[in-house]
Amino acid sequence: MFTGRIWLHEQEYRSMTPKAAKEYFTWFKENIPNELDFLQKMTSSSVVLDFTPESLKVLEDWFIPMRKYVELSEKQILEDYAGAPEFILQDALQTRYAPTVGTADLGARIAIYFGEVFVRNDPDLYWDYVKKPKTDVSFNVPAIFGFSPPNMKYQDSADTFKWGMPMYSDSAKGLNWKKTWYELYQIRKNLKELYWSPDYSIEKHMQYMDEWQERDKKEGKLKEGEIIIMPGSMIRLNEAITKRINK
Repeated sequence: MFTGRIWLHEQEYRSMTPKAAKEYFTWFKENIPNELDFLQKMTSSSVVLDFTPESLKVLEDWFIPMRKYVELSEKQILEDYAGAPEFILQDALQTRYAPTVGTADLGARIAIYFGEVFVRNDPDLYWDYVKKPKTDVSFNVPAIFGFSPPNMKYQDSADTFKWGMPMYSDSAKGLNWKKTWYELYQIRKNLKELYWSPDYSIEKHMQYMDEWQERDKKEGKLKEGEIIIMPGSMIRLNEAITKRINK
């Protein structure tokens, strides 16, 4: 049985054998109640972790002032992100900041809570881990599945670790991602409704994404020329579009 840290570096996930990844996920699932208890103790009476979507707003407001970052050298970034998709590497090189170990550790527990908010508010959603393709930015990482129906070849998932980590909560330290956790939850909820609708199509999916991007431009959350990338899903979505995968 695997025992260890609740959050691993991307390269640690990527280097896992199938057996190690399965053991890690089993340990991860069994440890969720302990991590949630720890998070509640950390937040004390400041946040009620009642698993409602609205609780994400309060939790984020509590967390933002507590974040701490360190500046990374280019050498450190190249070493840490070796083998990562190019857009992830470029984001890291542009930002040059990373959360401290303590901040990342707390962010990982928040990511688990974020996932539990999904699971406890929708019976179709469940924890699993990304088993393929190996090029996926969330390969071997625990994530929420069930957003797309079982009969769809393209199985979308939400990597809440990408969202729960501090850099995804707002535009901290130069990053352009400005979605709150509550907004991310609503986006995913709406996307799931689209997936499960009888008349779902790739065209409607992309129309939804385009409308979302246009709204962000009007609200000043996205600069002209920038492209929104939904953490943990867009690489597989692009593959699905290329192959014209639908129901």
